[in-house]
Amino acid sequence: DIREMKLTKIATEKGRQKYAVITGNDTEVTERLTRVFKEAVLKMDYAQNMIVVKTLDGMGMAVAVALDNMNSEILGTIAGDDTVFCVVRTHNQAAVIIEKLYRIIHSA
Repeated sequence: DIREMKLTKIATEKGRQKYAVITGNDTEVTERLTRVFKEAVLKMDYAQNMIVVKTLDGMGMAVAVALDNMNSEILGTIAGDDTVFCVVRTHNQAAVIIEKLYRIIHSA
């Protein structure tokens, strides 16, 4: 529902989080989602074909939206408050995706 409504969580001036409508062209949206992903993810791990992403409190849904838009190899995501659960097809894919995601986090 959040994705269909084109909403994402953003930080307010007081350090809290709120939902905001995604506006602008696709490049701006991609950059914003990448920034949200980089700032909100704390750690990631995988087991078999499942990836678990731990996020800052309240950022699980925003990171799930970012993952859904950044990576077509992920079959689906389920988000909680501070955790995102992703399913991919194979164990090997999970390892490769984790590497790609860590490269995004550590990129300038």
